[in-house]
Amino acid sequence: MDEQRLPAYLELIQQLLQCPQGEEARLLQAHSHLVDGGLVATMAQVATFLEGQGNGDAAQWLGSLAAQGAEALRLQQAAPQGAEAARQFFLETLQLIADQRGNPQQIYPLWGQQQSRFNPELLAVLPSLTAQLLQESGEQRPLIAMVLSEFGDLIQQFPLGLRWLNLELAIAAYTASLEVFTRAAMPVDWAQAQMNLAIAYRNRIRGDRAQNIEDAIAAYTDVLEVFKPDLLPNDCRRAARGLGDLYFEQTQWQGSVSAYQTALAGAETLYQSANLLDSQAAELSETADLPRRAAYALARVGDLQKAVETLEQGRARGLSESLNRDRADLTQLEKTHPKLYQNYQEIANQLRNLEAQQRDRLAADRHNLTPAALRDRAMALRQQLTAAIEQIRQIEGYGQFLSLSGFADIQQAVQGDSPLVYLVATPAGSLALIVTTDKIHDLWLDSFNQTQLIDWRVGSSPKIRGLKKPETLLP
Repeated sequence: MDEQRLPAYLELIQQLLQCPQGEEARLLQAHSHLVDGGLVATMAQVATFLEGQGNGDAAQWLGSLAAQGAEALRLQQAAPQGAEAARQFFLETLQLIADQRGNPQQIYPLWGQQQSRFNPELLAVLPSLTAQLLQESGEQRPLIAMVLSEFGDLIQQFPLGLRWLNLELAIAAYTASLEVFTRAAMPVDWAQAQMNLAIAYRNRIRGDRAQNIEDAIAAYTDVLEVFKPDLLPNDCRRAARGLGDLYFEQTQWQGSVSAYQTALAGAETLYQSANLLDSQAAELSETADLPRRAAYALARVGDLQKAVETLEQGRARGLSESLNRDRADLTQLEKTHPKLYQNYQEIANQLRNLEAQQRDRLAADRHNLTPAALRDRAMALRQQLTAAIEQIRQIEGYGQFLSLSGFADIQQAVQGDSPLVYLVATPAGSLALIVTTDKIHDLWLDSFNQTQLIDWRVGSSPKIRGLKKPETLLP
């Protein structure tokens, strides 16, 4: 950067920050003699300073403008020395990730010493450099793509001070990896990269927010073509939960319902194969408030019965006595039907081991199964598990083993003047579902959301507007 031009850069940046919206292009054109790589680099530095001063909105806006300027100027041509330095730094970064096997504890301290080199200029050279690397790497293309994907994961979490730049670098890396991770050749790697891309799009700061959202929905939808509840349930639950939350935030209730139901199906598959108490508890912790959000979305589309079922099933799965019951059932089964018990245990254990291999499959030296073999083996084991559970349910006293309550079971618990009441609190608002002997009443509390409920529990008492007296809803 030409230090003699620095005051002029700063003066132009100040004018850009103060000018009316829409006047930026005119202002830059009027000062075209200053529009160069030095201006872009100064914009990035000022944006970092503004963010450090707590002026996040201005920092994000200026950082986005700097990134756009970097691309428009094609800095790899406008400032060849800086571009070459950025290219060399990125190559060194990829080698570091490969050497350290993606270990952030080893990588982040070194990145911290070179933080200033993560800048818009690096973003500008990344697409052409990754394309060149993949073109020239031959048999090493899968390895390069894996390292690029790991770079995306690492950079999203690294504190650059400019969140937009973290996300743009990650998006560029994931996009490059998808040149190798194709759905036809490497479906699991393709789906994982698409899911990472969806998360980055969802959090994206730069550009049109509505189009970010659309890109994230498209990526999540593609992912669920590969991550199925009965095949890769853990990945399916994550992807479908992400898609459901995205639809939920946009109040697109039908889309949210469909995604959440897929996530719950994956969660149930995981629960059924987690036959030890601590494993079941871990699966329930991962599922968290998924049944509550799903029920709220179901109620929004008018399916109150399914909403009640979803809440009851989530409640039952979360009760400690339910967990203890399943474990007690297994203990008794071991005594009365040891062969069936041993078969169930062996299948569940193989499934857990296979899922662990799937999570670690990028480290090829840890197992000798190909992705296709992993999928085929998982499918076969899940079919065996389903058959074993059905066999257990045929035994007297085990008819409800790992079963979920239906609406008919719920309604049988209702007594004449004692309805069942389900309370649902979500970020979008709250809801009470009141189940009587002949009907489900819905009581919407749009002005009382999950955050207010938490505040209420810790001491404050927000007013709930629009609350009708329960007796006006009950027969």
